[in-house]
Parts: sequence; C-alpha cells; structure tokens
Amino acid sequence: MTAQQRYTLGPDAATDEELYDSHGNPVDATYIDQAVDDVDRALSGRPSLSGRRTRSPQIAFRLPAAEREQAQQLAEQQGVSVSELARRALEEHLRRAS
Repeated sequence: MTAQQRYTLGPDAATDEELYDSHGNPVDATYIDQAVDDVDRALSGRPSLSGRRTRSPQIAFRLPAAEREQAQQLAEQQGVSVSELARRALEEHLRRAS
C-alpha cells in the first residue's frame, strides 16, 4: 500500500486479471483512488465545529414565523446562514453571561 492509499484489497479480489466498471473503464489503482475520494467527499458534509472527524452537537428550537423571517433577512444582509446568525447570537449571549 502506498502512503496515499487508504484501502486494502480483500482476499477475494482478483489481482491477476483486469477489471472494468459498467462503462468499460479499467478499474486500476487510479480509478479506486478517485472512487475513495468521491465517497469521502460525499460523506464528509459540512466541517465539524467540534474538531476534525467529530460530529458537532445540534440544538433545534421553534420560533414564530415573523421572527424566522426577520432572522432570514438579517442573515441575508450579513451574508451568512440563519444557522450561523443564531450560532453567533448564542455565542455572544454566553460570552456576556460568563
């Protein structure tokens, strides 16, 4: 396995014959590396706020529609998501309370 290789072939993988995908592309080390990268990107989602490879805790709450609309407008004005706006507001509140 090379330094960048993040997988190992299973014992049932035929290493003495050429393999092709359903489109006729050869399944070689480059193909597999790209497939692994594609899966990593698809599964990674948003970056964790808690640290690398750690799922960030979530908080959900309900509010009146008018307040949600105000939050959306303010978030758009600031160029952030409503989640980021709420996160900043809570961080500021916690900072003032401590």
